[in-house]
Amino acid sequence: MLFRSKNRTAIGTTNRGIGPAYEDKTGRRGIRIADLFDQKTLRARYDAQVEDKVALAKTFELTDGVDYEAVWTRTQELAERIRPMVCDTAQFLADAMAHRQNILFEGAQGTMLDVDHGTYPFVTSSSTMARSEEHTSELQSLAYLVCRL
Repeated sequence: MLFRSKNRTAIGTTNRGIGPAYEDKTGRRGIRIADLFDQKTLRARYDAQVEDKVALAKTFELTDGVDYEAVWTRTQELAERIRPMVCDTAQFLADAMAHRQNILFEGAQGTMLDVDHGTYPFVTSSSTMARSEEHTSELQSLAYLVCRL
């Protein structure tokens, strides 16, 4: 929402990518996949998000309305759709390592787009460097754990 403010400098972003999600993640107000399956927690986090976004919209004089109840309904529908694909990722990786299976991590666009080491501000919002998978997947701690089994 902030990207639509009048005084914002354009940097060529799509304004539809991972940036807003990372802002909520690092601000510790994001909705996690696990939250999708606990209706009480999900509703509380969702309502807090709505409150934040409405306040931001007012601050930046954004008037295009959002049907938050329709978004809530769609969120619940999508949660049920992805439920069969959700698992304990740490356990999944630990099992794969214990069985000496190959693990392939997707790497984003490369070094120059890394949020910390790239050509800031023309970067993506995530870590794209080789080895960034360790801090996003718990792989390093799992490697230690599996080696001790």
